[in-house]
Amino acid sequence: MADLIDAAADQAPPALAKYIKLLAPVVVAILSVLEVVWPYYWEFLKLCVTTYHLLPKDAVTAIVGLVFCFCGGLYPMVFAAVQAAQLTGWDETVKNVSELVDQGKIIAARNKEDDDIDADNDGIADVKQVDAQALLLRKTKLVLTNCDPGRINAALGGLYKSWLGVSAVCKVQFARTVALARTISELAKKPCDLLLLPSLNAIVPVEYRLWLPVLVGWMRQAIGMWVAFYVQRIISAFTSAVRGGLQTSRALLRMAVKQGLWSGSDEDTYADEILGWSLAAAGFYFQYTLGFSVPYPLNLVLWPFEVSETYIMWAVTSPSVGEAAATAPTTSHGWLRFGR
Repeated sequence: MADLIDAAADQAPPALAKYIKLLAPVVVAILSVLEVVWPYYWEFLKLCVTTYHLLPKDAVTAIVGLVFCFCGGLYPMVFAAVQAAQLTGWDETVKNVSELVDQGKIIAARNKEDDDIDADNDGIADVKQVDAQALLLRKTKLVLTNCDPGRINAALGGLYKSWLGVSAVCKVQFARTVALARTISELAKKPCDLLLLPSLNAIVPVEYRLWLPVLVGWMRQAIGMWVAFYVQRIISAFTSAVRGGLQTSRALLRMAVKQGLWSGSDEDTYADEILGWSLAAAGFYFQYTLGFSVPYPLNLVLWPFEVSETYIMWAVTSPSVGEAAATAPTTSHGWLRFGR
């Protein structure tokens, strides 16, 4: 992998090549860690899918309800995206992901076979005896000749359409949160310009001062997004705790009726509400004690969710070209014509 990165850097412009080579050790380290931990995640995912197909429907409903009850506020964007995907073609999304996984398995198997080839029988694999350029060409040819471009193109196109639907639903669902984040960022602009920028200008060398307004703007946006989504996490935690608690309690009552442990239905008793609201209180308190975020080191184990949550948050809060043009200031009168 390091050789492939060096070969790619050699093909890049000189100004960019040095940064690619500097990042090469970091990329290799990350990929090495993923190579070790990914099989465990994959086996766990297969176990979840197998369990899903074996358990009764009510048991699956109860487990999903517990997940929403105790974790809904920890990853609100991920849960919202999953719900949106269910409404915008879940079966098609699963089919496209499975297609890409199958193609990846084929390429991985061929790559492993290629890594073991020793054509000259000198005891050293051929891939370790070629230079970076030859290795890059060899692996590129391996990928291009062992995959089905038609299936990959169709799967990627299907996933892109699914993502457009999911992002559109999430933008509508979190419109108030995004508006709050942008409002906080805009309201912090004038205090930062009056108080923070002069202080930074006094300590930053002249040649770097052009970056200060940009960096301060990023900081304002980050703070606004953090505050807005922290409020949203509290709202999502309460909402998901109530929904998940009632969903779990009613599924458990249906299971009890089928097993002959309870007579009647959830419409004839308040037991489901009592149990559901008790679970909701426990779920919300659990998330509150965690500060509505996953603590260290558990967040390292759940890194796929952390990455997904951050990316979806960024995608939802980033304005499109049309939105940016529509919201760009056209005058210097300030907010609601007050200010400078």
